Amino acid sequence: MTKELMIDTEEFAKEIAWLNKMPSVEPTSAVIQITAVVGAVIVRRVSDGQYRESTVQAVGGDQASVTVAVSKLLDAMKVLTGTLTLTIEDDGLSLESSDRKVTLRSAKNTVEFPAWPQFAGNEFEVLLPDSLTQVLTSVGNDDNIPTLKNIAFDGGTMVSTDRHRLSRVVYDKRGFTGHVPATVLRAFAKADTAVYVTAGVVDGQPWVQLRSNNRYCTSPMPDVSFPNWKKLIPESELVKVVFDRNQMLKAISGDEVSLTVDGDSIIIVSESDDMRTEQKVALNRTISNKSDGPVTVTISSKYVRDSLRGLGTSQAMLGINAPDSPVVFSDFINTLHLVMPIRKAS
Repeated sequence: MTKELMIDTEEFAKEIAWLNKMPSVEPTSAVIQITAVVGAVIVRRVSDGQYRESTVQAVGGDQASVTVAVSKLLDAMKVLTGTLTLTIEDDGLSLESSDRKVTLRSAKNTVEFPAWPQFAGNEFEVLLPDSLTQVLTSVGNDDNIPTLKNIAFDGGTMVSTDRHRLSRVVYDKRGFTGHVPATVLRAFAKADTAVYVTAGVVDGQPWVQLRSNNRYCTSPMPDVSFPNWKKLIPESELVKVVFDRNQMLKAISGDEVSLTVDGDSIIIVSESDDMRTEQKVALNRTISNKSDGPVTVTISSKYVRDSLRGLGTSQAMLGINAPDSPVVFSDFINTLHLVMPIRKAS
């Protein structure tokens, strides 16, 4: 059996690179399946519970598949340019450009590629890439708390937390409820168009699928006990002010920063082992201030920077209740980042 078709090397390489971002954690994840159909090539990879696939337009072709080693295919793509002739045979895959031909041996005798999940989805919901970037700000990375490596979807809201901070993004007035591995969302955080998310089932179990353009990622939704995030967000703040986001970012340095709302400005004191800097940022507006005097909170400089970078507006809001209470950074639309303070000894 021989199936041949023509494909653009650059477009094909982009999709292989996207699939290569998946971790190689098991024998199955070490291979990629290449499937030729009429007018297209479908590339698939499975890793750590994720099923990713991408489609690249091509000329020619008919139904045929082969699995090859990911590492070998990546090496081949580095030396090929221009239009590529892709040929699928019983024992392997050949890739030929105008001046070079590379042949890869089939991996079917060493790794059995799994059956692709038959996903049955509900209505899709629309996410913007910026929203994905923002909610990924606070994802946990502690292997001892795997629950926090997921994003909670709750009726049109996405939430992440690592216990030290929390990010909440409202993307719609309604939506599905469940948990999605952060790695699935991260696969689309750099998309250049809208991302569609669909809750559904595979063999009666809850799964989720994200897609953008020609890329898909399908994954089980883990049954985990996510923190009650609604109780963590203050219903109101003692002090709530509006400031210039870029000015605040420029003023922050060091390992930790103290923010003091005093009158019509925020006094920003950044400290590290051998340096202390102090700067004032003028307030654009005071929404509320029920304090009798200056209010100060000390937090991680990195967490402040991460929170502010995640906001897409030129102005941002700061909410403070007390030195030992969470600090809230938010925009005027749909994004909120909550940061726990650094507790100072009395």
